[in-house]
Amino acid sequence: MQTRLQVLSQAEKDQVHERTLGVLVRTGVRVDTYKGRRILAEAGAEVDENTHRVRFPTRLVEDCIRRVPAKFALGARQPGWDLDMNSGTCTLLMSGEGTRTLDRKTGRYRDSTFADWREATRLADAVDEIGLYWRIVKATDRKDTVYDYVEYLTQLFANFSKHVQDPIYTREEAPWFLEVLQTVFGPKTAIREKHPVSFVLCPQSNN
Repeated sequence: MQTRLQVLSQAEKDQVHERTLGVLVRTGVRVDTYKGRRILAEAGAEVDENTHRVRFPTRLVEDCIRRVPAKFALGARQPGWDLDMNSGTCTLLMSGEGTRTLDRKTGRYRDSTFADWREATRLADAVDEIGLYWRIVKATDRKDTVYDYVEYLTQLFANFSKHVQDPIYTREEAPWFLEVLQTVFGPKTAIREKHPVSFVLCPQSNN
């Protein structure tokens, strides 16, 4: 038996697309990096250097959409666990970043630790129905240092072998993130081909 779920009709999808184009044309997006604004300007976007606001002409957006492949895969370190996008399949993930944990030994709630996060991550990796990583536990015994971040990344890829979806929160984390990825998956060319990591970006309106 095959279950099919349709959230939006084609007319509703078209409406979302048209309204999104309107926001990109009229309101735009604030881009605070000069390099990012320069790249977008060279691509054909309208850049206001005083406000750092970038507006995207409809033709530019439509052209970019046409260039994007309809189907692609989110890669995994473990063979056979790549996630094919737009193929009609789905997977589960553990999510939440819980700051409290029910201790299985004492039966009492306490602050979540790095050890709790590691156990939850290993559990998610062992469950076949879960094919995607999100951080389910917030380790309250860790600090926001580069050392802690690098240890988190190395433990993440050591304990989870499927596709990872996890963001970079600061500019300082980016080079360390890339170095760990290259250590695990190989050079940049291999990472671009494999797509082992993806981000969820949530824009915030200032209007």
